[in-house]
Amino acid sequence: MENGKVGNGGNGGNDGTVAANGGGGEVMRHGAEVLFLLPQEIETSEIYNVRRWRSDSVDEREVKELELLGACIERDGQIDAGVVIAVGETGDQYLLTQGHRRRRAITMANERRTAEGKGQLRMRVVVDRSGGDHLRKAAVGNLQRKN
Repeated sequence: MENGKVGNGGNGGNDGTVAANGGGGEVMRHGAEVLFLLPQEIETSEIYNVRRWRSDSVDEREVKELELLGACIERDGQIDAGVVIAVGETGDQYLLTQGHRRRRAITMANERRTAEGKGQLRMRVVVDRSGGDHLRKAAVGNLQRKN
């Protein structure tokens, strides 16, 4: 599997991973590049994380919500893709700008799946190559979902 792209209907790769999208495979629409990456393949930055996860002050309600979100993604697929920007000299590393809760939920689900001997879920992300103000886009996205 090259760069986390899934070309076999979205069911994952030969490494036992499963795309968390409910099917679909690699999609190209309106110039958008869709990838299926393991959460650990996606870098994060506190700059883009509007609702921060702080391991030093774990909110039990938040943990439960993330567990439920992970179970829902595992059962029904990931409805909305996260958004990443390409970073690094070769542009083959990705920084998450939208979808931090989904990434955390999939990470938690994968921890449980590993203990159960199951394959890992991959996160569906869209690569935003439009440039522009990614921080503003992330904040607007969170605001619109909240309202």
